Amino acid sequence: MTKGPKKTMATSKDGSSAKPKKKVTKFRFNSTLDNFLTVVYLAVVCYLLYVFYFDLSTLTLFFVLIGVTAVGINLTKAIFAKFGLWLSATFLSGAPFNHPLSSKLTMRKWCDQSWQLVIHVSMSIFELLVLADETWFSETMTCWMPHPFQQTVKPSLRVLYLTQLAIWIYTAFSHRFIEERKKDYFVMYIHHIATILLVAGSFIYNYTRIGLLVLLCHDVSDIFIDAMKMVNYLKLESAAGRYMSECAYFINMIGWIYFRLYIFPTRVIYSALYESHLLLASRDNGKFWVNFFDKDMPLYGAMVSLLVVLFFLHIWWFALLVRIGYKAFNTQGVNKLNQTGAEQYEGDSDHED
Repeated sequence: MTKGPKKTMATSKDGSSAKPKKKVTKFRFNSTLDNFLTVVYLAVVCYLLYVFYFDLSTLTLFFVLIGVTAVGINLTKAIFAKFGLWLSATFLSGAPFNHPLSSKLTMRKWCDQSWQLVIHVSMSIFELLVLADETWFSETMTCWMPHPFQQTVKPSLRVLYLTQLAIWIYTAFSHRFIEERKKDYFVMYIHHIATILLVAGSFIYNYTRIGLLVLLCHDVSDIFIDAMKMVNYLKLESAAGRYMSECAYFINMIGWIYFRLYIFPTRVIYSALYESHLLLASRDNGKFWVNFFDKDMPLYGAMVSLLVVLFFLHIWWFALLVRIGYKAFNTQGVNKLNQTGAEQYEGDSDHED
């Protein structure tokens, strides 16, 4: 009778027994889906360049903004690399932190998150300045008055949109060709492409007012999740880290629920789907869905559909955040938020070869 393989315990270099490493979820890469999304991304970029080709000033400003974005991102990463290394080596070198940013992989994640934080903060400020003397957020019906074709886009809003397009095109490029792939790689890729389509479509067809509200909801809420991830990379959890990771997690959850699960559907999607119909749509025999195919509202149906896609992505990410919190606080203990987040969100990408 043959015997099965014996279960052995891993041993350390000094001969003492060590616990076996916990199995980490592997990231399943689908090359077909990846190639399809890349073709869609490149096609959207080419179409934008084709549209801007007939407006030399817009095309020139667009290229300048892409260059500024690329330079700004790399400069931000360089600054935060030095700052993070100093912070980690000076204040977090001893136990239990053990110099968390000494790892090249963790430092790369820290730098990648740093430029996103800077962009989301700067864009949120820019958007709030554009909205400062407008009623588009407090009275969303004014987003459709007068008809979008009759609205004059003020210069600051035009620059904001071109900046956002430059940022998202670069972000999608970085996500596909530069950054490390995490478990939500394809979800994020779809999110980036959907956002580019929304920003480009609302800019080309002058749905810029409601589009500004979409951008604001996302940029402000992204600040909280960027900060949470960066605090996690520093392993500032439990009493030793003043519970900063735990506080950042709960603040992020509050921001996510308010902006993405409450404001986004009840103000933005509601206004785009219902208020626009009340004010602008053809009321042919009272058919509500006529608005989706109205020749005076090009791509209206596609724009609203993309908003709904984004909302369902918000729900998916919220469920992921809830699962991370549940496992950290109920299963593994309050000081395991960083570890649980890495297992649930990043999978095997959190481990170096």
